[in-house]
Amino acid sequence: MLVYALSMDAVQPDWITKKALDTLAGIEIGIIGGVVMLLWLALSAPLIGNSWWSVLNLFASHSYGVRLVREGPGMVTVSGIAIQLAAAGLVGAITGFLAPGGRLFGLAVTFTWYVLCYGFLWKRYAPLVAVYGPQPLLAIAFFLYGSVLGWHSDLAARLYGSGNDPAANS
Repeated sequence: MLVYALSMDAVQPDWITKKALDTLAGIEIGIIGGVVMLLWLALSAPLIGNSWWSVLNLFASHSYGVRLVREGPGMVTVSGIAIQLAAAGLVGAITGFLAPGGRLFGLAVTFTWYVLCYGFLWKRYAPLVAVYGPQPLLAIAFFLYGSVLGWHSDLAARLYGSGNDPAANS
């Protein structure tokens, strides 16, 4: 509905409409990538001897502290999932607004985000991720996220064309 409202008057979207659509597509693709990351972390954690919720709980370590490491799935897990999806959507929105690119661009963004998380964000806002988080699994999760971010240009191209034919949106 919002996509239709943003693009119903123009055959070719103007700069503001294009940036709004790029940002919306970035949020959408970022959330999809965040879900892929979470699925990877939950499915691969048992391979290294951790429970499926262990890494997801670590994302909420700023709010819950050390006790979350031993807790099972619960509100801590839900909080960790929410924090991860919010961060993934935010990075997707920023990526979409600044420069929607292809697969290599998505991988470059997530490499930068991983370095920023490891060097700064996790130490301040999720301190147990840097200490207890399995870094190889996290690196693969970020790689998967970057691969999904690479689909942004395909999704945005569909959004640009969605307002041209009102019958197609019914």
